[in-house]
Amino acid sequence: MLLSLFCQRASTTGTGSGGPEILALMNHLRRTPHSLSSASNCLIKAYTICHDAQATIDMLSHLCRLGYIPSAWACNFVLKFVARSSGLEMVAAASDQMKFSQMTLDADSLNIVTRSLFKAKKADEAVQLWVEMIEIGVKPHGYSSFIIGLCDCGKYDVAYEVLQGVTKERVPIEAMAYNMGEMQKAQQEFMKMLEANIKPDIVTCNILATGFGRSGLLMEVGLTMLTCFFLGLLNKATVRGVALACVSKKMAMYGIQEYVAKIQQQPASSCLSGGCMPPAAP
Repeated sequence: MLLSLFCQRASTTGTGSGGPEILALMNHLRRTPHSLSSASNCLIKAYTICHDAQATIDMLSHLCRLGYIPSAWACNFVLKFVARSSGLEMVAAASDQMKFSQMTLDADSLNIVTRSLFKAKKADEAVQLWVEMIEIGVKPHGYSSFIIGLCDCGKYDVAYEVLQGVTKERVPIEAMAYNMGEMQKAQQEFMKMLEANIKPDIVTCNILATGFGRSGLLMEVGLTMLTCFFLGLLNKATVRGVALACVSKKMAMYGIQEYVAKIQQQPASSCLSGGCMPPAAP
């Protein structure tokens, strides 16, 4: 088969050397440590260009039956192709077929499939896949998108359980509790981070403060912003912007400038003890 391929290419070039394309290919294979893997990846790419999703998945399965297991990169490439070109449910079906053929799936594969399942509102299947992948030794890394997906599907209790497990592993929560709409629990997790000397990032501070503002908890907005400000995470411009955005929605512009000025001028000890209360609306 390889001889036939080379004969076809050589006969069309019209040169005795075999043509520049074949020479370039041979030189590439010479320098490629895993030439079979490289050739397999190129074959899969070609199928995504020339055929539909099902034909590409079938080709992966054919390679497995020949005794060659495609790389995790190839599997993820196909899963992304299926997600773009076919229905969301087909992504899960493709994943099942890959697992049946004992292909290599990793944390990226898990993210791709669970994202599609959440979009299809199949949270239970996403959770089941999440558990199965952990049981076979895959360590997830897309905690934020997974928890947000659970919340979008209304699985708040499950999302909070996952969040609790994540914090025990000292993984940055990235304001995931806010995405659950549980502001009290979000504040508790934020304080646990500080007590454990886990420094929150600017995303955590901004989203947590914005969540308090949307809930009308203006004192908590001030306390959160001041905490992050004195931790060196936020500058005065960011404090002013978030405060204005939150306060203006609840106070009809009354006292905004005074409140923001107070936030930035009070010492940390005063604000963290409640000295930065927003002015009462008339």
